[in-house]
Amino acid sequence: MICPSTPSSPYVPLESPSSVPSQELSHGQVHQNEEHSSLRSLKDEETPWEEWKHSIICISFYTGAGLLYCLCWAGWSLVDSTYFLIVTGSTVGYGDMSFPLDTTSSIFACCYLILGVGIAAYSAGLVLNKWVQTTETEMAKAVQQSHMKRSEQSLMQNRLLRKHLLTSLARLAVTLCVGAGVIGLLEGWGGPKALYWCVQTVTTVGYGNLQLTSSASKVFTIFFIPI
Repeated sequence: MICPSTPSSPYVPLESPSSVPSQELSHGQVHQNEEHSSLRSLKDEETPWEEWKHSIICISFYTGAGLLYCLCWAGWSLVDSTYFLIVTGSTVGYGDMSFPLDTTSSIFACCYLILGVGIAAYSAGLVLNKWVQTTETEMAKAVQQSHMKRSEQSLMQNRLLRKHLLTSLARLAVTLCVGAGVIGLLEGWGGPKALYWCVQTVTTVGYGNLQLTSSASKVFTIFFIPI
């Protein structure tokens, strides 16, 4: 018995995308896909708003509790209280103002200092993480748009890193010069003395051998330290 032949279908089956060999993808397309995935991963790793919100809440609570103590318990003025909190939270510690040595103040100071250092470290970590993410994203975008070889991409990344480093050093130099000029004018100090105070402040060393004498200097320090 002869089986009837099945007529061939006039339609040619289309190949699914998965059936296309990966070798047919060009090197440029693969490299571009890798770059897009790297950009997406950088975007996904960006610091979420929740972490910033928690940091702001902690700083607000820390500042409010400190102001309440300084104004009500220690009896300091608003300028002195704010100045003391900024100097304490930044761990500069000039030594010109300190907690009283009674039992209540000593216990409060221990808790407040430990909490303040923790909040300052957490906030500094968020800022540093954001700076690193911005630098990495900028380098990834530059590499993506350049279509260079890997050796050339490495050179471009090194140039971008040097650019960010020089920018940071320039900002530090400007901050020191402006701070030394203003504090020298307010306190009547010479250039080397004023610069010495600024370096102590920026590095959070705070030896305490230079103390501010005017309220204007303290107000300036309140804004200078966070910068």
